[in-house]
Amino acid sequence: MALALFDSNVITIICISDTHNDDCSQHIPSGDIFIHAGDMTNGGTYQELKQAFDWISKLSHKVKVVVAGKL
Repeated sequence: MALALFDSNVITIICISDTHNDDCSQHIPSGDIFIHAGDMTNGGTYQELKQAFDWISKLSHKVKVVVAGKL
């Protein structure tokens, strides 16, 4: 028997992109799956990636998907 990841038949997906170093976590609604679809940072430096990781990891979504953007 497989363990279900979600508790209901309805799954809420939140998808954003182009945050370019902004911590917009206060504007992101709750949901089951969070997708950041690219352009998280301006230059892709370690510090920018660390800042993005920090705010995304604090979100309550059970699943988080981050798609790298191009420089």
